[in-house]
Amino acid sequence: MDYIEAIEQYMPQIRLAVDTFVRDSANWRLEKDDLIQDALLQLWQRFDQWQAARDMGAYAYRTATNACRMAARKLGQDAISAAVQLPEDEEYD
Repeated sequence: MDYIEAIEQYMPQIRLAVDTFVRDSANWRLEKDDLIQDALLQLWQRFDQWQAARDMGAYAYRTATNACRMAARKLGQDAISAAVQLPEDEEYD
């Protein structure tokens, strides 16, 4: 399997990891495509390791999740603190 075939086959796992992160972290919604590109680049750089992985889908998911975490760390945020914080309900008299 070459890189293009692998990406086509395992893109659902990559999108799932990024979509989960983006859904839980409102500040990242505009960065979704960039996060996917980061994951794809990492997979390209480690294509030999990816091909050798027992479960290529799990490897792709883990790589995409790690790409999201690394991006959040670079901005000084962790994935949890980047999530939307709703204002406290105010009581109206």
